[in-house]
This record gives sequence, structure tokens and C-alpha cells, in this order.
Amino acid sequence: MNSHVEVRGLCVTAGATSIVADVDFSIPRGGVLALIGESGSGKTTIAMALMGYARLGCCIAGGSVRVGEAWQVVANYAWTDAKADDKAFATDNVLNVPEHSGSLFVVGRFATTHGTDWSMTAGAAYVGDRAATLTTDGVRLPAYWKAKAAVEYGLTPQVTARVEVDNLLD
Repeated sequence: MNSHVEVRGLCVTAGATSIVADVDFSIPRGGVLALIGESGSGKTTIAMALMGYARLGCCIAGGSVRVGEAWQVVANYAWTDAKADDKAFATDNVLNVPEHSGSLFVVGRFATTHGTDWSMTAGAAYVGDRAATLTTDGVRLPAYWKAKAAVEYGLTPQVTARVEVDNLLD
């Protein structure tokens, strides 16, 4: 493998809707890749797919993600200044969109002697407070932290067992 990270044909769906379609890229050992785009363009979805995760209601529907045999740190941060321009509502709040959010995960992937992989992932994500209504009452949903850990083991090249633990900290 020439690349430390290699993504080919990555597809993530939410039901019948394609969220990420046919994404290809590679990153050499020591290289850096910046995913830049508007809010909702798929940056976090791609980063989560690198770790084998998909948001609730989504699934990794196709493609391959290969990460070299090493420990890695994966981090992201998003600042969003979302404002609605619909005059039908009393405010310019956007429901459930935090101004600040981010995550930090440590990932280790390792090959076994029988051609399968195993991995360990641990990390945390933060989601800031966000609007709960579109009225002028100012009700906000509180910020929260989420801790996550997983162990994955390839039973065969086609079958993988995964144990995952999530915890909301608020």
C-alpha cells in the first residue's frame, strides 16, 4: 500500500438519499488532507466513515476505506453562523444547529496473520447549545459531550464483529 489512507468509491446514504457519493482520495504517510465545504456538505460524514461510523439513520453503503497500520488522531471542529431567512418565523434561528461542535478520536488499526484487521477507537464529541424553537421565547437545547469507544475484529475478510459503547454526558 503506497498511501497511508486510501478511500475509493465511498458512499453514505440516509434511506434512499445519497449523503456522500463516490468519494475517492488518498493521503500519503505524513500527509495532510483538508476537507473544506459548506455546512452539510459531508465533511464530518466522511471523517466518521474513515473510522467506520455513520450517524443515526445513515449507513456506509459502498466503497472502501483503508487506513494504514498505525495509531492516528482524527479531529474536527465546526463553527456555524447559521441564520434562517424565512420571514414566516419570528426569529432567524435555525433549529438544532449548534454554533460550535467538534470531535477528537484516537484510532488504531492492525492486520492479523489470517488476512483480516482489528481496530480500536475511542474519543469524544461536543455539540454546543442550539435553538429549540422558532419563536422569540429564546428556548435553547443544552450543550452536551458524547464519549464513544469501539473494538472491531475481522472474523473473515467479509465478516466483521464490532462492539461499541456510547455515553451522553450532560
